[in-house]
Amino acid sequence: MSPEARQFAHAAIARGMSPDNPEQMAALQNTLEAQFQGRNLSDAERYSNTEVFLRAIVPDPQQRQLAMESLLEGGVLVEPPAPQAPDNPDAQRVVVTGENPDQAGTALGAKPIDRLARRTGAFVKEVEATIADKPWLGYALEAVSFAAAPLAFVGQKLIAETPVGDAIDAVKRRLSGIASDRFASVGYDEDAAENGGTGVMAASALALGVMPKQVLGVVADLKGLRPGHSFKLPDVQAKYPRVVFTKEIEDAMGPAPAGMQNAHRHHILDANGQPGPQRALVREGQDILREYDIDPLHGTENLVWAPNKGHSLANTESLVEQLRAAKIGGLTREDIVTIPRQAGKEAGER
Repeated sequence: MSPEARQFAHAAIARGMSPDNPEQMAALQNTLEAQFQGRNLSDAERYSNTEVFLRAIVPDPQQRQLAMESLLEGGVLVEPPAPQAPDNPDAQRVVVTGENPDQAGTALGAKPIDRLARRTGAFVKEVEATIADKPWLGYALEAVSFAAAPLAFVGQKLIAETPVGDAIDAVKRRLSGIASDRFASVGYDEDAAENGGTGVMAASALALGVMPKQVLGVVADLKGLRPGHSFKLPDVQAKYPRVVFTKEIEDAMGPAPAGMQNAHRHHILDANGQPGPQRALVREGQDILREYDIDPLHGTENLVWAPNKGHSLANTESLVEQLRAAKIGGLTREDIVTIPRQAGKEAGER
């Protein structure tokens, strides 16, 4: 058993699952195999495992029932119409890929996994919005680690498949964005992609021992950033950054140049980028700017007046290559600042 699996097992036992209860230990083992070994679970197995977990940790039958009902209403669980035989232990393991031509249009290797991720993400966001009035949702959120167990393995695979060229420390904090990009790249709309990414992030975090309250904190941070938030909390990488130009920023930038057509306050290194290669480059460049004490969203070092013509992949590649080379070369902050400024000057002249 891996250290992560052992940690999850110990936490489940601490919450009330008894090592002397065969039913509870079978549900725990089944869930661990899904989370850390990629075993596929049927709807009936996930329903049963979750029910067993909630019976172990929730003493109040009414609270337990409400938690199960919320998971069913949110689509995270499906109530089986009749008892079903357990899956073959040699069943195909979860495959995380978007390149299999036989699975075109899937983000995480199979439509049921996509659907589970999107429904789990939507459910977690609903919990975040309503838990103050529905305290039993705290139990339901804990139970996501059982109800959506296969997503935890998906999250580990996505992290492992991320190119080594990305800073490894940054990969983990971007898990929601990485998974969301998978959905967007195969045609899901923005809301569905965000839900899918949130679902993978939540199930993975809960499996790795993150407290439910901390998961909700990440969801809240991903929903929108306050000015300077991404700079002050670089361990949270927003999927859809919220940029607010404060009066201080407006004063620092001054008015638009006379005669500039379609002028706008322009991020030299884009705030988000298109899903796929461009967004990956943007995230890498933002991490480099943060290392040099530069806020990539609200710092005037990365802002300029320019015609509103968007960001091309070629321009993003050029800018990030220069930042990368400067970092490797050990250049100073003053040297780094000149790179976006020169690119901004070129953008203003296009």
